[in-house]
Amino acid sequence: MKNFIVFAVLAALLGGCAILRPTKSDKEFKFYDGNKTVIYKFAGEDLYENGKNLGVYSIDRNEFRMLVLDEAGKSYGNNYKSALNAKRMKFYLFNDERAMVFSIWHKDGICSVYNAGRYVNFDYISNMLKDGDWLYADGKISKSESSVQNMSSKTLSAYKNMNFEKAVDRKDTKYIAEELAVAGFFKKTIDGLKTMILDDFCR
Repeated sequence: MKNFIVFAVLAALLGGCAILRPTKSDKEFKFYDGNKTVIYKFAGEDLYENGKNLGVYSIDRNEFRMLVLDEAGKSYGNNYKSALNAKRMKFYLFNDERAMVFSIWHKDGICSVYNAGRYVNFDYISNMLKDGDWLYADGKISKSESSVQNMSSKTLSAYKNMNFEKAVDRKDTKYIAEELAVAGFFKKTIDGLKTMILDDFCR
């Protein structure tokens, strides 16, 4: 969990600073989202998802590889603000230790809805690539507040499977402590996403 919080702080520093300077890499990452494993691979200037070329990625601060897709699958580097009328945007951020993939969407257009003070939808998946730890959340974000509707993690998922009745009844203190830690992480992360992406993108 501590590693994830560090990652959230690093990710919050990204806002709008990416430059298009792809580097060659043959890195391949196994990314688990709570349901299935996805293979991400960097080759030349491109990011691949299960063998499909998603497009050219950007390098931010010589550390993070970043790629952004709109609902039509068009990829963006550091100019994703040109997709102002998009109904869905998906952001990919990778370095050698961790990765984050999150989506923001609304059928009436992300920015028109968000700027009107209404909620847009999001989902968020983050992986620590070396130890296989992962986190998931989905929910809604508006200008004034955000809410997580569903959340999970590697630890919570395994714990539920081992201690299903206790987990459901919230009687186990270890489970409750882990759930509170994950909830706290997501509160900080979602506030960071709101500032980093929505407030900047929809300005």
